[in-house]
Amino acid sequence: MAYIMRIAIVGAGAIGSLLGAFISRFCDVVLVGRKEHVEAMNAAGLQVSGITDRVFEVRAAKKIPDEKFDLIIITTKAHDTEKAVLSIPAKLRSKVLFLSIQNGLTNFDALRKHVPEKNVLLGITAHGVTFIEPGHIEHAGKGETTIGTASPAAAKEYENEIALISEMFNDAGLPCRISESITQDIWAKAVINSAINPLTAITGLRNGEILEVEKLARLSESIAKESAAVADARGIKLPESITAKVIEVIQATAANKSSMLQDIERGKRTEIDSINGEISRIGKIHDVPTPYNDAVVALVKGIERSTRGE
Repeated sequence: MAYIMRIAIVGAGAIGSLLGAFISRFCDVVLVGRKEHVEAMNAAGLQVSGITDRVFEVRAAKKIPDEKFDLIIITTKAHDTEKAVLSIPAKLRSKVLFLSIQNGLTNFDALRKHVPEKNVLLGITAHGVTFIEPGHIEHAGKGETTIGTASPAAAKEYENEIALISEMFNDAGLPCRISESITQDIWAKAVINSAINPLTAITGLRNGEILEVEKLARLSESIAKESAAVADARGIKLPESITAKVIEVIQATAANKSSMLQDIERGKRTEIDSINGEISRIGKIHDVPTPYNDAVVALVKGIERSTRGE
């Protein structure tokens, strides 16, 4: 089914390119990304390998076109959220609906500085995607995408639009559900990521290899428990079996390279501040000790400094 919806995906790297490729078969989509990636996609399409194996014809641009859009999906790294939003003309920012599908705990606050809060939808996705080279991504693992809003008023106002976006994702082959507690879902993912991503970034291991080293597996469990304690102090209700969920995610994504490890390998800034760093910051506010999170933040920061030549 075709959808009368115009969508811009800002920050079309690995996950943004995947989402854009799939939904571009059903509506008008433009992928906004880095110069080399945009030029490669416009010249020869987007090559997706792995569990999805095909070339998608997509429209790509280095900056958001001066056009009318119904939805802007933000898929940048957390530290680039504010920059991405400010790259969008103010007249468009004030009217269009935004959907953040990003890692970390800081994106909502970054968005609502420059966008009406009621116009912000939040989302997470469990797809595993690796950026191989400009014009080429690897779809390493399928997963569910969850969307919702942090505001009950916005949920009511945009009920039809949220339902339409979910329906479009599902039709495009991207399993999607609507959550009435998206903040809890985002925190649950952040807690899980806090116990996996930095350990892979520090060691260079793929997700599944964490469980093959007993002391790493125990460390992952300790980080998860510490992060969950911060969430509880914040008033966020997480599944009681969050440590079991961490193991489940590790096993389900065993062959994946986490996004944080990919960033380290490419000499890029990681999202450690928006995940473990933010958990540590909130822990201090609520007098919850976070020695494990503090330690991995320091280690990843040190590796960033080394790999980025800073």
